[in-house]
Amino acid sequence: MVTSANAATAPPEVLATWVQGHWEVENRLHWVRDVTFDEDRSQVRTGNALRVMACLRNTAITLLRIHGHENIAAALRHHARDTTCPINLLLTAWPTTLPDPWDRSRPAGLRSSAMTNQSPFRTYRGRSWITRACGFETTTHHDYIEARFTLETRSVAWSDIQDFEIRRNMFSGEFVVVRLSSGRRLGLPNIDSRSVASVKNEGQALRELWEQLRGPDWTPLQR
Repeated sequence: MVTSANAATAPPEVLATWVQGHWEVENRLHWVRDVTFDEDRSQVRTGNALRVMACLRNTAITLLRIHGHENIAAALRHHARDTTCPINLLLTAWPTTLPDPWDRSRPAGLRSSAMTNQSPFRTYRGRSWITRACGFETTTHHDYIEARFTLETRSVAWSDIQDFEIRRNMFSGEFVVVRLSSGRRLGLPNIDSRSVASVKNEGQALRELWEQLRGPDWTPLQR
């Protein structure tokens, strides 16, 4: 693991947590998709089918995890033997009472399952199981910010960011976007009106973290 964090910012136990968190995602999701579902040899290539199939695989893994299955291969064999098992899995995984995505009663910064404020680094995960199944996630690290989508993960160094913006659309309401040195913009998953109590507060927290970590050599580019 390579990082520019010093010993005070990242003692051994913190570094170990970062490494374990990375390999937990690899072992519980990507390895299962590559080996158990044999995703690398899939012949699906047309249109959006590749993205749809990846989302369906993530959904199947998430549903099985919800029901306590640790061995996904064994769980798939079990459900393949009885056609009623997958139906029961779908019916019982969905909560009987769905939370209101526009509820503002929860404290700011907690509705997205963000990490506690004991650390400036946070992980924003979706509230619904389908959002998590599709793999959408934003995580801040000491050297970069990571945006995880269904088929790709974008890691952007703090020094490559020019600004944070808040935009709006009809689906997510307000959401946070980073403007990159290349001139492109990258929307950050789960930092929107449906996932956090205050997009403005979360955007400000990201901006403050960026100002601390972008480095003394950072300079704004001329538009």
